[in-house]
Amino acid sequence: MALIILDPNLEGEAGHHLAYDLAIAKEALARGETATIIANRRFGARTIEGVRVLPHFTETCYAVLHKDPVSGAFDDFRHFNDLLQAELAALPRGEFRSSDAVLVPTVTENHLAGYVGWMKSFDPLEAPLFLVHLMLPSGYAVEGDGREAVEDPLRALFYRLADRAAREPGPEVHLFASGGQHAAEYGALLGRAIPPHPVPIRPDPAPGTEEAPRRALLFAGDVRIDKGIALLPDLAPSLAAAHPDWTFVAHANTNAAWGEAKEAGEALAAAAEGIGNLEVAGGRLSPEAYLALLQGVRIALFPYDPALYRRKSSGVLWEAISLGVPVVVPEGTWLEYEARHWGAGHVAYAAHEPAAIAAAFEAALPRIAELEAASLAAGERYRAANGAAALMDQVAALWVRHKAVSSLVTRPRSMALDLVRMDAGWHRPETVEGRQVRWTAQDPVIAFDWPFDEPWEAELTLLSFFGADQVNKVAATVGDAPVAASWSREGRGGRLLLRGPGPGRARPRVELRLRLPYTYRPAND
Repeated sequence: MALIILDPNLEGEAGHHLAYDLAIAKEALARGETATIIANRRFGARTIEGVRVLPHFTETCYAVLHKDPVSGAFDDFRHFNDLLQAELAALPRGEFRSSDAVLVPTVTENHLAGYVGWMKSFDPLEAPLFLVHLMLPSGYAVEGDGREAVEDPLRALFYRLADRAAREPGPEVHLFASGGQHAAEYGALLGRAIPPHPVPIRPDPAPGTEEAPRRALLFAGDVRIDKGIALLPDLAPSLAAAHPDWTFVAHANTNAAWGEAKEAGEALAAAAEGIGNLEVAGGRLSPEAYLALLQGVRIALFPYDPALYRRKSSGVLWEAISLGVPVVVPEGTWLEYEARHWGAGHVAYAAHEPAAIAAAFEAALPRIAELEAASLAAGERYRAANGAAALMDQVAALWVRHKAVSSLVTRPRSMALDLVRMDAGWHRPETVEGRQVRWTAQDPVIAFDWPFDEPWEAELTLLSFFGADQVNKVAATVGDAPVAASWSREGRGGRLLLRGPGPGRARPRVELRLRLPYTYRPAND
């Protein structure tokens, strides 16, 4: 029994993918299951922290190929889903057993239909348990006041088409949303309840001190324009000058960035060199250093663009909530709604500009004790509901039932075919040298049931034959399809081995026909 994580987005160690995948896989290992991550082919390691990794996939779910403003989204939807389904089909089917669980932790509309098509290709009785986490925007908005609206018609359509396929006959595909806000939006889009899944990362606060340090987080992670990095070269120095009793810290990884985002990240690092209460870390931080950075702040600012990041989720926000840190977030976005969902202390700003964010921070300071109290309570609620253990509990509730059902299904096994029940082309049974045998005519038939997708193999013991040429020229067929045949001599006789593809439960009857080049019957026999 194995947990298999399918993550084409795992192409390096930066970002949340490795941390999420490893947290889930290691929890499965701790529970006695095996775990494998099938990653992007650009991921270099074959094992990491004891977890097996198979690099395989070509494209992440974030890739863009067609930029035409009219047909580009549709062309990408078709291209990337078809590519993913073909790459999934190339994986050995034997890697996926009915007792296994297959988890997709991150998906977009450009991969979901491909996953569903591949999952539906399994025989329902032979399929693993399939689970998909919907982490990214659905194209359908549910506002804080309950109003609903289609924000991205094509994205919403592509998700709904994939869900229609998921609800067709075949193996069940279990969909979960990342967080309460996405659960509400996917539920509204798909017209049915989509439960949230526990977030695998749930950091604990550092042991308390008598007086919390006055440190504020400005940014964490890879620099991107939609995360507001372009504002920080102006925002950070102005905050540092206006609040000399606070230290402002940022982690801005420019290693994988380019263009305006890279320039802004480098400008922020340069600005920090001359400002005593501004600290900027670059590159990829170790997990321990990253956690220490977050644990050491009293409030976290999110300069994310409310237009570009409106419906996207943020692992940094979940980490801040888990740590009990108040947040400053853009108004009317997923970040505000998710903070509100957990009851975290937060202040929202409307305009995406340095002055508005600075004013929101200013407004939070007189309320810092109140915001901290709310965030500490929210952190306790968040940590109780999330983490890799809680996620695996959710998976296990389905997996135990799935394994119980699969254990009742008949599996391939070795068996002896009854000579008496052979079909056409055989003479009556006889006993020769204490063994039951049947002599054959030139066109014997062996029929048996094989309701499996796995290939079958039949072994015939030859009591005697008249030469290699007689066996070499045996023509074996099932229907119109030829069957592989090989033989070996044993004394006066030999063994004939026949192999063919499994027809599956829809066509379980196999009629194996043999045509010998000639037979010989002694006189008076």
